[in-house]
Amino acid sequence: MIRLLIVDDEKTIRNGLTFAVPWNEHGYIVVYTAKNGIDALHFMKTHYADIIISDIKMPRMDGLTLQKEIRKKYPQLPFIFISGYEDFTYAQAALKNGAFSYILKPIDVDELLQEVDRACEVYHLQSENMPLKQIIDRNFFGLEKKWDFTDYEHLEESCMSNYFCIINIRCQHTDMRSQLFLVAFQEKIQQILVKCFTIPNCALVESSSRGIIFCVMNTSQDALKYAIYQFVQTLTSQLKEYSTTLFGVWTGGIYRGIDRLIDSYVESFDNNSFRYFNQHHDLAVPDSVFFDVYSQLFGSEDLIISSLLQNHVSEAKLYLEEQKDYITAQQLSVEDSRLYLRHLLYRYIKALLDINPSIELPPEIQSYGLFAFMNTPQMFQKLYEYFDMIQTQIKPISTVSSSNNIKTVKHYIQENYADPYLSLSTIAAHISLNASYLCTEFTKSENMTLSSFITNVRIEHAQNLLLYSEMRIADISLAVGYLNATYFSTTFKKVTGQTPSEFRKQ
Repeated sequence: MIRLLIVDDEKTIRNGLTFAVPWNEHGYIVVYTAKNGIDALHFMKTHYADIIISDIKMPRMDGLTLQKEIRKKYPQLPFIFISGYEDFTYAQAALKNGAFSYILKPIDVDELLQEVDRACEVYHLQSENMPLKQIIDRNFFGLEKKWDFTDYEHLEESCMSNYFCIINIRCQHTDMRSQLFLVAFQEKIQQILVKCFTIPNCALVESSSRGIIFCVMNTSQDALKYAIYQFVQTLTSQLKEYSTTLFGVWTGGIYRGIDRLIDSYVESFDNNSFRYFNQHHDLAVPDSVFFDVYSQLFGSEDLIISSLLQNHVSEAKLYLEEQKDYITAQQLSVEDSRLYLRHLLYRYIKALLDINPSIELPPEIQSYGLFAFMNTPQMFQKLYEYFDMIQTQIKPISTVSSSNNIKTVKHYIQENYADPYLSLSTIAAHISLNASYLCTEFTKSENMTLSSFITNVRIEHAQNLLLYSEMRIADISLAVGYLNATYFSTTFKKVTGQTPSEFRKQ
């Protein structure tokens, strides 16, 4: 059912909106009634609603301020405002700031139901999209992985039998803080995504000033891979108006069932999962794929997590202080900081649970509402507190490397380099080792990251195909695990100093 949050400072109105409207008959449920904006924000830290119905004028925090705060975390969440005739100027301001609609008092029940129905249609909240949305809620709004499927047989089937993947579209613009640009860009992306996957098979995970993240699914793994490929190709032809905007597409792994949806999310920030970037005429090609500021942030995650797993918390905090300085220097938004710190905490929690599934983690870290409504320094300080809480409950892991494990990893990469979805998680799962631990030990043993090793193997095989076959460069790109030929050429030149064509001629 569609979840409604009602916000009004008058108890009689809250009760009237809750009990006098036949919500259940229309597929809706009121999950909470808040007496003001602060109360509503507190609820949204650990819970979720699909539509917010709110009064505009309230004590402590009015509806307009609530809308502004909620949009920081859920920019697509529809607001329906209630206002008196004398507050019409406030209603106009609300619409200007992105509210879906407003209703004048006294409230007409039929009009209210009509507006809620219309919001569901515009924001694709109808029941056909709810299974995927609830799957995302389960995975990203509570890491404890406990959920009751009672009376949701259709949802259980979707969760267990379908294939899932996270698509991460990130961009760089001359003014990344331009809200108008971000909204237009994200709307265009969503239009293309819906064409390639249809509404029931895609849903928004989150967005920030750097881009937008979606979850997509399909009953067939091959069909999902093809749909992602079609999506990337469609971007090429339908985003020509963004020629001055550099953007790229990353994807996480494709997994059956939802148990590894978080893995796919984490992997979508790995540079090795890069799928596509638009050609930018003002930038040199070898540099253009490395525009993303997340590359610097996420590149140090392995060191931080390795330090934490060995109980070297002070060392991890030193790395994070460097990251905080980088965030400040790059003028990243609060949303970007929150996304990065959540990502780091996800990986750390997963590493802990992989090592010891029975570990009991503090309940306050098991919610997607982490770091909500905090500024960047506050989020870092809260993260340090979480680390200290966790460290009191765990023992450091041994870091004795296994040469047999490393040999197995290298052999597996040599056998599967052509798979564009080859990743740290898939390799770690194959040899039944913790991904963060494996990555750390591989780097120590080989003096290079696992991602770099995969790249080198792919380029080495590409060199052989360029020398000893008549294959087209685009076909060689696919044969060695790169879906995008331009990115393949860029990576090839970065590794060898030559383009594939130059290498073949020489």
